[in-house]
Amino acid sequence: MEQPLISILMPCLNMEKYIEQSIESAINQTVKEIEILIIDAGSTDSTLEILEKYAKKDNRIKIIHSLQKSYGHQMNIGISEAKGKYIGVLDPDDLLVENAYEELYYVALKSNADYVKGTAEGFFDLGNCENYHFPITSYPIHEYGDRIEVVPKDTPAIIFYDTFLWYGLYQADFFKQIYFLETPGAAFQDIAAMLQIHMSAKKAVYISKCVYYYRQDNNKASSYNHKGFLYIAEEYEYAEKFLEGKSVEWRSVFYHKMFMHWKNRFWIMASGEFWDDAVLDMERVSDRICEADKKGIILYKEMPEEYFAEIELFQQNPYLLYQIYRKEYEKCQNVLKKLLVLVKEENIVIFGTGKYGDFLYKTMLYNQITGVMAYCDNNKERQGKKLGKLPVLSPEEAVSVYKEAYFIITSKKHREDMKEQLEWLGVEKGKILFFHTGEDRRIFTEKLL
Repeated sequence: MEQPLISILMPCLNMEKYIEQSIESAINQTVKEIEILIIDAGSTDSTLEILEKYAKKDNRIKIIHSLQKSYGHQMNIGISEAKGKYIGVLDPDDLLVENAYEELYYVALKSNADYVKGTAEGFFDLGNCENYHFPITSYPIHEYGDRIEVVPKDTPAIIFYDTFLWYGLYQADFFKQIYFLETPGAAFQDIAAMLQIHMSAKKAVYISKCVYYYRQDNNKASSYNHKGFLYIAEEYEYAEKFLEGKSVEWRSVFYHKMFMHWKNRFWIMASGEFWDDAVLDMERVSDRICEADKKGIILYKEMPEEYFAEIELFQQNPYLLYQIYRKEYEKCQNVLKKLLVLVKEENIVIFGTGKYGDFLYKTMLYNQITGVMAYCDNNKERQGKKLGKLPVLSPEEAVSVYKEAYFIITSKKHREDMKEQLEWLGVEKGKILFFHTGEDRRIFTEKLL
């Protein structure tokens, strides 16, 4: 095969449940001049059998065996073996949009950027061909529109928006300069790599095209790994050496980003039990942030005062900070559970077709509540259409057809007006409910009913 346009790197280990879908999304790319390098770290399930089956059918697939169970080591092997002009990354439980690399390659070729990135959608597979999707952007679209060119090495704030490797395409010569820390495991080992990319790239282009689907329902994924705090500590300690010679702003956002990763681990942990086995690693991260603060590295305009209040509380007692996060989660959980119990055996109409209406509907499906009959909405452009499998009706039509149903209002801003509207149309007050807890995706990690 001539030099491929794109090398797709897929580090994997024991991914029999998802690997076929992932490979299919790679081999069916509209760009055909690709190679797919699958770096397996010693799978003991049927992953290797699946890989060999595909490699026999498609000579663009190459299986590489890693002697280390380390995502970083696997990525370094893949980078060294890549023959393409550009390099992309696909995690083996995720999916590429069919024309992802065609879109990215076209922009990369025209712009000659070090890398080009699109947007993504996170998703939970709820079964029965139903998914819950949410957007992941690599830059603030609301500020810059459909496309923006930046100089990442001169734009430290980009690290707050652009947090993942996999929704991008990288010039091979540029990407081969990036080295991944080869710690054991497969959680958060792209942190230091991302910082190297941002600190060295001279030109990047961000587009609004969705190119990637990021799976969230794999309970073996890095998000749920108790060693997350350890990996964060190791990655940032390794990445600190790349701060040498960087501006005060780079140093400030570096520690802000470290805190955001640390904070996110608490957010995830709060959906379950406290991770006693991770306390020393939690301290390892918080100590580095506090040390940077004492040296005057952190700018308060970058890190709000309340962040430091959280760190101070953590240093008094980590469990106290966990309890604050846990109470926030339980509040959302209890409100939703109360609502679901009330309407469990009833017909339901969801008033509002925005993201909260979709979230509520998918939460109900996840908890085996099948009584949602329709959406209703005052937006005439949405009426008469379908949202997923459900029709979107006008409020008048919904009340006429489902007068005995429970109507759940998902708008906080207009809820009183919507309530008055339903009452005027003849819906009993007791049949009008509100959903106002927001969109907490941790709800999909356990059943409420």
